[in-house]
Amino acid sequence: MTARRTTIRQLPLTEGVDRNTSGATPVSITTPEGGTIYHTAPLADPAIGKLRDDRPQWITGTFPLFPVVRLADGAPWAEANLWLIDMIESKPSPNMLKFASIADDLVAFRRYLDNEGVDWLAFPASKRQHPTYRYSASIRLAVRAGELSPGAVVRFYRWLMTEAGFRPANAPWVESGRFIEFREHKGFSRAIEVKTTEAQLDESLARELAVLHQVFRLRKELAALRGGSVLPLQPR
Repeated sequence: MTARRTTIRQLPLTEGVDRNTSGATPVSITTPEGGTIYHTAPLADPAIGKLRDDRPQWITGTFPLFPVVRLADGAPWAEANLWLIDMIESKPSPNMLKFASIADDLVAFRRYLDNEGVDWLAFPASKRQHPTYRYSASIRLAVRAGELSPGAVVRFYRWLMTEAGFRPANAPWVESGRFIEFREHKGFSRAIEVKTTEAQLDESLARELAVLHQVFRLRKELAALRGGSVLPLQPR
């Protein structure tokens, strides 16, 4: 078996609670050293219809079609799935197809790690031995073909460092910024800063913004030919 993505039709978010909490469900864990039982309850309290903690009420207590990143042995990749949950919770109306695509990118990364025997938490002094650098070098053709979007890997590591307390022995990458300029539908010029790394894992984002630049330019030229104004792009 290899790393893979599966889908949970409905994922209710839970938290650890005291056994006497209303709606508490026992969960049993068995290990070679023994077993233990703890209790969980849904974050959304059915008695009041609100979340038990102080998070915004627009955060849903259940996610439909949640993409689960699984390791080769079938166990969930804890850090990857926690990142997905964290991102989905930040969206009032999450696009689950988008997050399924991100999960697929993480699955591809995990398969590479397993196939090459790479420790995903090891960042030695030589940057060429970094998992991010090695993975970037291995999938350049797939990126050019549009088969993978490796920027998810960099965002995953950024989340680990800012939210999960990950402290690599050496900086995972050398980061720099560059600006991509384009014109809005009203004709005003804007510049967006894009963070890039020497591993080039964010190059797909730079290409997407470059395409956006071209779209605005072409729309403006089309409007000029028609003698009208450029309509704003519609969200999708």
